[in-house]
Amino acid sequence: MYTYVRAIAQKNEADAHWEETDLSQMLLIDIAKNYSGAYVVLSHPLVLGDLTLDLFDPSIPLQTYQGTLELFLVANGDGALPTVEGEPIIEKNHAVYGDALGADFRIFRSDFTKGDNGENLSDALRPHATLRHEDDADYLEMHKRMLANVNGFYHMTTANSKGFHIVDANKTRRKSKKNYVGLFSFGPIGQIALEPITEDMLSFEKDSQGRIVNVHVKCASEICGKKAFIVIGGYLSWPDGERINVSTPGVMSVAVRRYPWAERYFESFETIDMPGISFPKVDHNPGFVVRDYFYSEEFLKAYFTLTQSFIVVVDTPSMIYEREYPERDNVPFTYFTYRRPRYPLVVASGKHEVYWSQEEAGAWVLRGYDGKRKHYMMQTTPEQDRPCFDDGLYGGNPEDFTEAYFLKITKEVVKIKKA
Repeated sequence: MYTYVRAIAQKNEADAHWEETDLSQMLLIDIAKNYSGAYVVLSHPLVLGDLTLDLFDPSIPLQTYQGTLELFLVANGDGALPTVEGEPIIEKNHAVYGDALGADFRIFRSDFTKGDNGENLSDALRPHATLRHEDDADYLEMHKRMLANVNGFYHMTTANSKGFHIVDANKTRRKSKKNYVGLFSFGPIGQIALEPITEDMLSFEKDSQGRIVNVHVKCASEICGKKAFIVIGGYLSWPDGERINVSTPGVMSVAVRRYPWAERYFESFETIDMPGISFPKVDHNPGFVVRDYFYSEEFLKAYFTLTQSFIVVVDTPSMIYEREYPERDNVPFTYFTYRRPRYPLVVASGKHEVYWSQEEAGAWVLRGYDGKRKHYMMQTTPEQDRPCFDDGLYGGNPEDFTEAYFLKITKEVVKIKKA
């Protein structure tokens, strides 16, 4: 007869880790309801070493047996179960981030739609940027694995045998007068596919008063069995149950009233190009914005169809999003951590800082270029009480050096390890 030793299981909820769990006294029907997967380590008097049972194997009566796991093993008696030799181990794979120049990539102004990449054109006629590695690289494979971040904001990409192309990156570099490029690799997790958002993918849900409450983005490709997140105006956002939801397969929904449109617009408008977005101008206050403009179809269509807005589909059935906090140093734009930094550093209103790291005295020192969070006057008044606002800063504390966190995106895989 099999004897229960231990178990690992994954709860049936978002961002759930695989973890050690005592399932012995739990009803099988409750295991099926509360968990998305479970592996049980068993012993048997006729077998030397541990055995592992996948409790979600189709031959296990999870949905019909009325007793506990321990009673199920007793009732099974000397019957065979679909076990394998060894015990389960949890393997963690992470999406990793790094500076493109530090990884020996070189950046060229380009227009990848031209036969010669537009290298003979004037700078103004080369809106994009091309990355090439000193030792060459498989750029088509890069495109299946990496996101590109320019001066803190993610951009749509494409690739061919000549290079890895970042759409409108040269526009961003010219507008911001900065030249920082980061690469976010999902290679350890799975291949990615980028979908530019077009107007026909958008639908707007309105309340009884005709106000837009949700923007629904229908993915063009099949995402069943995969994970997806969205980049809006260069900001990476994942399904969190509040701002971003995936309520219908293949449809990502953005809760309009919960998304920080104003803060992110003011933080990014001097960096990325925003065609189709123009606020009514007030001569004495150029930063003046009517609040409801951010909730209009005109603005939302233009913002969601920027080249910094797109869907990312990852070829994996599960991903976990976590935050890990480095310590902030007294030196501006500087942080330190006791673990080697391998993840995007999120600062200010959510942009991903391109940073450089160096090991010093047993710690890793991180240096960026823009880690300030601005405190706007508009944040001192509830939004419903202020129909208009601007980019004016709070006089008592206009800005400070923001706290930051690493965004860890992890895929956990259970493997059976033989003794």
